[in-house]
Amino acid sequence: MTTVPIDLNDAGMAPVRHDLAEVRRRLAETAREWLPPLFPNARRSPDGRTLRCADLSGRPARGEGSCVIHLEGRFAGWGFDHATGESAGPIDMLAHGTGAADARLFDEAARLARMDRPAPPPPRPPEPRPDHSREVARILDGCVPPAGTAAETYLRGRSLALPDSPDLLFHPDLADFESRRGWPGMVAVVRDAAGEATGGIHRTYLLDDGSGKAPSGKKMLGPVAGGTVRLAPMPEDGRIGVAEGIET
Repeated sequence: MTTVPIDLNDAGMAPVRHDLAEVRRRLAETAREWLPPLFPNARRSPDGRTLRCADLSGRPARGEGSCVIHLEGRFAGWGFDHATGESAGPIDMLAHGTGAADARLFDEAARLARMDRPAPPPPRPPEPRPDHSREVARILDGCVPPAGTAAETYLRGRSLALPDSPDLLFHPDLADFESRRGWPGMVAVVRDAAGEATGGIHRTYLLDDGSGKAPSGKKMLGPVAGGTVRLAPMPEDGRIGVAEGIET
């Protein structure tokens, strides 16, 4: 038995398959865009809905023109020669206008129908927000009132008294992964405009003796967008003071 090697290096690419019904539908939808350039000798009707020419080849009409090419409506993309009774659908009209045939005709039809372009990639789903609720709860569970702690020392060192707020707390050992150690710190609960806790907290890392801020500074944790730290009860007259930071 003799074997014959087959060289596929020069084999052509497989032809692209097109959904002809979809191509026709899209050509009809865009007839106003592609038909006038293909039939430049045709005369546009006053209402802009049709082209008039002598025949389906697009020759200029001597008079009104017996051939009507529809740019919109029920027969968009179709041409009708009322003198001969001939008619042509969108793909046939494309053949009349370009002279293309067979695979080249269908490729051009797909291009005009915008079906040769790859579909845009689906939008990437938004990144899920990290859930810090357990870590926030763990930190709050380890908090105590700030009186008599490094938090009070820190505030008094800045000539500030402890505010009348249950939302300002002290934690003796706030973990900080950057410095690889724990620091004492002030922990403040963040609330929204309705006074509900957002689930986020504001942390101020302090030196062990409360003489100043630790290198870690200040950090947020959890959802805090649009929230505030309330350092005093809401007054009856509704007038409040707004500051940039807890110590301001």
